[in-house]
Amino acid sequence: MRADELREAYLSFFEGKGHTRYPSDSLVPANDPTLLFTGAGMNQFKEMFLGVGNLPFKRATTSQKCFRTGDLDNVGKTYYHHTFFEMLGNFSFGDYFKREGILWQWEFLTKVLRIPVDRLWVSVYKDDEEAFSVWEKEVRIQRERIWRMGAKDNFWPANAPEEGPNGPCGPCSEIFFDFGSPGKEGDPEAKRYCEIGNIVFTQFNRVGRNDLQPLKQRNIDTGMGFERILAVLNGHRSNFETELFRPIIDEVARIAGKKYAYDDPLGPQFRRIADHVRAGVFLVADGVKPSNEGRGYVARRVLRRAIRDGIALGIDKPFLERLVPVIVGIMGRAYPEVKSAEQAATAFLRAEDEKFRETYHTGIELLERELRGLRGQTLPGETAFVLYDSHGFPYELCEEICAERGMRVDRAGFDREMEKQRARSREGSTMGGEVFVATALTALKKSVGETEFTGYEREEAESLAEAVIRGETPVDEIAPKDGDTRILAKATPFYSESGGQVGDAGEIRGPRGKFRVTDTKRIEGYVFHYGRVEEGSIRRGDKLEMRVDRRRRSGIRRNHSATHLLHAALRTVLGKHVTQAGSLVAPDRLRFDFTHPKPVTAAELSAIEEWVQEEILLNSDVVTERMETTKAKAMGAMALFGEKYGDVVRVVRIGDHSLELCGGTHVGSSAEIGTALVTAEGGVAAGVRRIEMISGGGAFELARTQRGTLRGLALALKAQPEALGQRVEALQHELRELRKREAEQAKSSGHAAVEGLVRGAVAAKGVKVVAGVVDGEDPGALRTISDAIQKQVGESVLLLAGRGKERSSLLVMASDGAVKRGAKAGDLLRGLAERVGGKGGGKPQIAQGQAPAAAALEAALDAAREEVLALLSR
Repeated sequence: MRADELREAYLSFFEGKGHTRYPSDSLVPANDPTLLFTGAGMNQFKEMFLGVGNLPFKRATTSQKCFRTGDLDNVGKTYYHHTFFEMLGNFSFGDYFKREGILWQWEFLTKVLRIPVDRLWVSVYKDDEEAFSVWEKEVRIQRERIWRMGAKDNFWPANAPEEGPNGPCGPCSEIFFDFGSPGKEGDPEAKRYCEIGNIVFTQFNRVGRNDLQPLKQRNIDTGMGFERILAVLNGHRSNFETELFRPIIDEVARIAGKKYAYDDPLGPQFRRIADHVRAGVFLVADGVKPSNEGRGYVARRVLRRAIRDGIALGIDKPFLERLVPVIVGIMGRAYPEVKSAEQAATAFLRAEDEKFRETYHTGIELLERELRGLRGQTLPGETAFVLYDSHGFPYELCEEICAERGMRVDRAGFDREMEKQRARSREGSTMGGEVFVATALTALKKSVGETEFTGYEREEAESLAEAVIRGETPVDEIAPKDGDTRILAKATPFYSESGGQVGDAGEIRGPRGKFRVTDTKRIEGYVFHYGRVEEGSIRRGDKLEMRVDRRRRSGIRRNHSATHLLHAALRTVLGKHVTQAGSLVAPDRLRFDFTHPKPVTAAELSAIEEWVQEEILLNSDVVTERMETTKAKAMGAMALFGEKYGDVVRVVRIGDHSLELCGGTHVGSSAEIGTALVTAEGGVAAGVRRIEMISGGGAFELARTQRGTLRGLALALKAQPEALGQRVEALQHELRELRKREAEQAKSSGHAAVEGLVRGAVAAKGVKVVAGVVDGEDPGALRTISDAIQKQVGESVLLLAGRGKERSSLLVMASDGAVKRGAKAGDLLRGLAERVGGKGGGKPQIAQGQAPAAAALEAALDAAREEVLALLSR
């Protein structure tokens, strides 16, 4: 069975059992601040499990994209561990329970997939007689094939009765496939048995140690391992041998010029690359860009592990981008967002690969520096970890380099730092009882409906305070002393942050107080107004007068419509390969990231700006319409990078060239934008560019400021504004001529300095020692003089100083013959620098440093020369 067939078979089977087929949630939980990433199929149904959700069904089935890093170190080493994976799921929210949950899963595995009954084993919680009875008496599986396990293995969260977190929990029943060997009979953890599914029976609420109280609503949460079942159906022990991974591994082998074999010592590197790059592509498709914080940092870490493995395989050039089309070919049909993000993923992965390779080589240099300054024979584990984590420098290589020098690495210290990082990873992605952490919204859902948005039609409205919130606690009243608080209203004209557009600001007035809104955000269908009470108080149930900051909203509208025109202009001027890779729409500016392989030229920027301005002057109507997503995309509407859309979408059309899916606020006609000017263009990553613009009043202010600057320059340079270019060019020519004359004079004086220093050379056993001071502190000029001297005298030691007005430069050079006789430049430079109160260092052949301008250079150089002559004369 192929992967797409398996996924469809599962969803269709449970649809036939009355389940609603529900789409996979994004890897970035849109409505759950307690999770960094979606780690299980049940995450998006948390509110339904708690009995406060408002989805119109009691049964659901999904194939959920998941991302976890809790087992990061096992990826590639075991048959089954992954960062990104799919979880097949069927869920019951207070509907059916253990009997149907078990029987239907068994029916799917043995009747639909036709897995032989004698190859399946199961486990139950040791005290769960109900589940045991269903398996034994209704499924009719032999007693000896049903393992009774403790809370660590068969209770969710693990060990919940004794030490788990408070909240919903329950026993679970796992299903295993028996490969026949190897393994110890009766041990479900041995490699003979592969867990392919787990049915969680959420039936208790833990309120304390060993204090489990029955839930009013009992639920079913089934998670089936998509990759594992696919491997079983196709006769593979390892998930990495399936069609989901093997084409990626084969492409890596082609790039590396090596053959792949599962048991080869390099096998784990191949498998890690396949897993991590697949995860990276899906993360980018869901809007996660590699960065140094939050989710982006996790994505960066995973991709950098893949690059390190590539380096270990001998791949000396960036290669991640070459795997993107392979992954899109495998997963694009099931997840169209991956296909849509192919260009963005290619660009971001290429950039990460190039950037990290530079960082990796920097790591080698940093290690060398650390070892030079090391006191003792042990490199601190913390230092080794920084090299590993920040610069991708493998611990093993660090250990090898240290061993070559008779040193060691503090492995225990390194392991401590690594464990701290693993703990941080588990906090962000692990599945545990914390999934049911209550938020303000959890409590409110029981009594409050979703917020109606009225802001497309008006910027003022009357409403009702459904809730006022301090921290995560709904309260009766908020006042200035409470600081940052939130208001949830029944309806609102305030637009919540979405699609790159910032949230509205403004004020809310109640019968006895005023609330200053500084931001607006939507969680699920609920709009929260963030800010502070400025006067009096606001109470739950108050009638509210809500006023959006019109001036600010107007700036946002202009910039948002200008963003759409900019997108269309880029595709017109640069080509249809341009796709959005991120955006920001603020009241004072807009920022637009897009895929493009090279910098935008000045001529192209001018054409883009002109195209946008022409569309503004056409005064085209900005038309919005709601329609089915499939129809909108068929019309050619552009979708936002990283955004998810429902069955019905809002489409914004500006003139004949701009058509986008967009829920933001816009001007009524393009002429309302006024004008739009490009303020910056640059690279975000390889293959990703960024343009910044301003519009309306901001553009006018910029033009006025620049015009004033132009007038000031014209006055200073005594030229008409239109002749400034010619005047500047003439001044540059004069400057070039002046510098040319200075260079010729310096060269002439340099020749004289070289001849004088060579004449003063003193020989010791075939090595000439040259010492002296020249004018000018330029280290480059000093190096040029030293090269010229060494070319004339051959085997030598050069002790030079360049005296400047503010400081002096020091330079020591030693030929190979001199170094062999003990005259090392680095050591000599450090001694010279100490004599004159300076500092510096370097290698045996060349070293450089600096000293104060007033230093007694001549005396110090004389002393250094005598020291070198004595050394060479031994």
